[in-house]
Amino acid sequence: MPELKIRPATNVRFEDFQKFAKDLELFLKAFTPQLLAEWIKKDKGNLSKKLNGIEPITRNDIRDFYTGVSSVMEKLKNGIHAFQIELEMSADEPEEHKKNLWEEIRLMKATLQEQNTTLQEQSLVLRDHSITLRELISSIRGPQDAPKSQNP
Repeated sequence: MPELKIRPATNVRFEDFQKFAKDLELFLKAFTPQLLAEWIKKDKGNLSKKLNGIEPITRNDIRDFYTGVSSVMEKLKNGIHAFQIELEMSADEPEEHKKNLWEEIRLMKATLQEQNTTLQEQSLVLRDHSITLRELISSIRGPQDAPKSQNP
């Protein structure tokens, strides 16, 4: 990861900024800036300006960072893998996930019902074709199986 280009605003204490910079670097080694923006509920474009040093880091930015990802930072420091943390953090809306799951199940049932109806129709068509085929075979075999007439 490239060196961070962040810079503090004039009203930010140096010690607070140093701790923030260290924690931000640890966070960005494990996760993307887009994920950071999502978790701290910030616009990706504005966050990008701050991470690239175009805009300074304010006290509010530091507060938002720790409010949004303090539990993530503790887990990272305790050695929990990033993918496990991401799974936990993305499970914030289980009800929406359940809604989607039930909708998927409903759609699958509807598809299965349609396919079952189609199979039943095709089964009837195959049965009719089978009967017709047997009739054709018997009509073709019929004259061949009959005794041949002798020529006078």
